[in-house]
Formats: sequence, C-alpha cells, structure tokens
Amino acid sequence: MLKPQRNRNAWLFVLLMIGGAACSRTAPEPLPTATLSLTLAPLPETGPVPTMTAADATPTVLLPTVTTTEPASSATSSISPQPTAAPSPAFSSAPIVPARIRPVQPQAQAPRVVFESWSPDGMWLAYRTFPSADPQQPGALQFLNAGTGQNCPYPGNASPRQAAPTVIWGEEGLVIVREEGGYLAGKPCQEFFPVAFEMPVAGFSPTGVYAAETLVTGSGEGILQARTIIRSVGSGAELEGVDWTVDQRLGDLGLGGQWLTEDHFLIYETRERGPVLIQVGGEPVSVASEMIGTVHQPVPGVTLAARGAAVAGTANYHLVLFGVGIEADFPAVRLYHSETGSIEELPFHHTWSPVFSPDGRWLLMRGEQEDVYLQPVDSAEVDPERAKTLRIVDDAAGPMPWSPNADRLAYNAGDLLQVLEVGSGQVTSRWQGEGYQLHPVDWSPDGSRLAALGTRLEGGQEGLFLIPVNQP
Repeated sequence: MLKPQRNRNAWLFVLLMIGGAACSRTAPEPLPTATLSLTLAPLPETGPVPTMTAADATPTVLLPTVTTTEPASSATSSISPQPTAAPSPAFSSAPIVPARIRPVQPQAQAPRVVFESWSPDGMWLAYRTFPSADPQQPGALQFLNAGTGQNCPYPGNASPRQAAPTVIWGEEGLVIVREEGGYLAGKPCQEFFPVAFEMPVAGFSPTGVYAAETLVTGSGEGILQARTIIRSVGSGAELEGVDWTVDQRLGDLGLGGQWLTEDHFLIYETRERGPVLIQVGGEPVSVASEMIGTVHQPVPGVTLAARGAAVAGTANYHLVLFGVGIEADFPAVRLYHSETGSIEELPFHHTWSPVFSPDGRWLLMRGEQEDVYLQPVDSAEVDPERAKTLRIVDDAAGPMPWSPNADRLAYNAGDLLQVLEVGSGQVTSRWQGEGYQLHPVDWSPDGSRLAALGTRLEGGQEGLFLIPVNQP
C-alpha cells in the first residue's frame, strides 16, 4: 500500500500542461515535489502485477467556519470593512556584512540545465541536462550525491515526448521515474526495474482526510474550462465540485491551488470570481468580493489572484490578494486575516515569489522599480525593533527560496548569490560562480545546502551549483 507523505502546501497535479505565461513580471512559483513513502519490489516474471494506490483516510476533524464580509455594492472597487489603521512601514536597506565572497564551481555543465528535486533525506538531488537550449529537445536525467559529489546518469531512455520525466522520491533513496511505457523504480547509481504504479492526481489536505483534484474539461477562444473536485480519501465520494474558467495564456500556472487548512482549499484564480475559497460542507466563496470586499470586474489584461498560508497550530490562515496581467492597472495588495476578519491595504501593488515564507509570518513584496521587500504578516508577532518593511535587493531577478525553517532567504544580487538572515536583517553569506550568474533554486530539506543554477556570462552554457551554506 502506497502512503503519500502529505504536505501542507501540496500542489495540484493537473492533467493538462499548456504553455503560456502571464504578462506580469512577478516571478513564477516552482511546483512542489511529490514525496512518497513506499516499498518496492521488482515485478514478478509471471502472474498479475500489484497496483499501488493512495492510502486510506485518517480520522476526520472538526470543520472551522470562514469569516466573511458582505460584498461591496458599488460598481467600483472598494474595501469592506475598511483596512486596519496602520502607518506605512518605514523602508530601510539591509546592511551588508563585510563577509568575504566565496567562489563556487559548477557540479555539472550543459547548454541547458534544469533542477528537478531533492530527495527527502537531502542526500541526492535530481536534475536534467539538455544538448541545446531548445526546450523541445529531450533531456538526460541525472542524480548527484550531495555529500560525495558522485554523479550518476539515469539508465532509462526518455523519449522525445518525455523530455521532463516525473521524479517521485520515496524513503531511503528510492525513486520512481516516469517513462513513456510506464514507470521504473530503483536507487540512484543502482539498477532500476519496472514497477506498477498509480500516479496520484490530487493534492491532499494537511492530515490526508480530503483530496483536491482539478481537471481541464474544455477549451476554446483562449479560455480553459476547469472543474475542481474535493473528495473523501476514505470513501472516494465527491463532497464538493466547482466549475470555473481561466485565461489560457496562464497555461498550467493558472490551474493551481492549495490547502489552507484541513477543510479550506484555495483556487488561485478564476475569470468569473477571481480567487475562490472552497470549504468542505459549505458554499464556495469569492475571496475578492465576499471576503475582502473588492468588486471583481475583470478588465482586459488584468485579473485578481491570491496566495495563502496557514497559521501554525490553529485553523486560521492569511490570504494575499493581488493583480495579475498588465502591471499599470494593478490594485493595491490586500492582506486578509481569518482570525479577526480584518483587512490591510499594503503599500505595494506587486508581490514576489514565493509570496509567503514557509512559516507564514513574512511576505515578499515588490516595489515599482523591481526592488523587493520583506513585509511582516503580523507586526505584533515579531520583534518591534524589526516590525518594518525591509528592502532586500534593488534589482530582483528570479524567485527567492526560503530555508526550510524560514530563518534565511537566498537570492540573486547581480553577479552574487546572497543569503539573508531574517532575524538580524543582515547578509551573512555571499557566493560567486566564476564566470556565471547564480540563481538559487531550492534548499536541501535540512537547510545545510542550497542548489543553484548558473548562466554563463558570455552565454552558451548553464551550470548546476551545490552551495554548502553552513560551511564556516
């Protein structure tokens, strides 16, 4: 029996991948990695092949209710209730510690390199190399041992249609790789063998009681039709179903969503109602009009989207509502607090990626000149001395991954990769890839290493870098 390790921020597995990108320069958020607890054995030479399925349900939990506000009656955008009275935060620059700049060399080089994922124990990372910059060319899957530097190519053959094989990690280094004809399982640098496997197509709620699944039901005239279904994992019964549409220009990024609590699922963006919150046992709620009080009237090139984060140890959550599309028409970013129903209008019109820190206490906001700021979600929960918006970098480039325990933030700063300590607001480490511009991708699960991709300054080559961030 396959037992998925359910992640609070589990991403939807969608059944259609359609290219496209939003007009906004907001950095895209990487898709989370599927991590599974499994035990595998080679297929028997004769007899039926056992099929792996999702685990049964855990006990049900009490269902909290959503605090909502009445939608605004005006035909123009408004907020109801009024935003909480709070002065605009003071902007300040993060002091740079005069730490030495440390050189780092690439672990792998190719015309194109794509990071896949870390293993749960942080011992291995998977990545792909491509013979050219053409994204249509098939790539070679590789495994790198983070401790020894040993590099092993995946022994299977990915067809041109499988240029991005799905990598699913299990316990003790086990990994499943999807190929055109099925699945192969094994360990890096060892033999792989065929295995019967049922790919999960749903995102599980935090304790696994419910599963959310989004299916594309049709398309036409630049619009995707989709349906999000909430099921009971134990019985398989459909509990909730919401039909919605999204602009096809967003591609698969427009089909995203996340669990906020055990029974609240957020659809990031729809054309009809903006972001939608589904509550098990309740009616779907428009985040924009019914919770925050902004009338959702899509204009050409602009829609509303949301991201959220749970409040640890509670059934509460926070939501950020922001514009997507033509930046000149973006509304101010709004922050919703479910524990009080209060709404804040932040002094920003843009978010950065990822919007929330892993612990849900910090936001990444973008200024008008590509500068990025660290904004506390709740100033009362942080040290008053640093309960202000902190300017991190003046010219942002790419996502800024958080360390697993949200105490550090990695980002590109020109030709340097820097690590900011959130507690002090200071840059504690700086790295430089000789001849490369470095962009952080993902921290190892224990926070001791940082995977980064580098683009060679004279062009024509990319590199994979492994940075020991805890090294003195």
